Amino acid sequence: MNDIQAFPHPVPGGQYLAMLRLAHEAEATPIKGKGGNPRFFPTKGAAYEALTEQLLSYMRGNYVRDGEVAGRTAAEVNAMFKVAPQRAKTRVISVVYKRGKARGPKS
Repeated sequence: MNDIQAFPHPVPGGQYLAMLRLAHEAEATPIKGKGGNPRFFPTKGAAYEALTEQLLSYMRGNYVRDGEVAGRTAAEVNAMFKVAPQRAKTRVISVVYKRGKARGPKS
């Protein structure tokens, strides 16, 4: 739960699949190439490189919650209702001090 996993998975023939599971997915899936087919890598290092690139692109992308891009809805609502930023009320308060005899310690 809320866990990201990235690992190379060996396949017969000496190649590797780069498997990635993101927080919103239930199972790890291979990185796909053009046409939606899984990409095979000749070495474990090449698979790790592809996983690193994929994770970085995921982290740099838009954050998604419940299928929506986070923050987009609030911006659309604020634009619709033309919400203006609040300004603080300012007023001058004058204070008058009554000066009397200074109290000292009781003797």
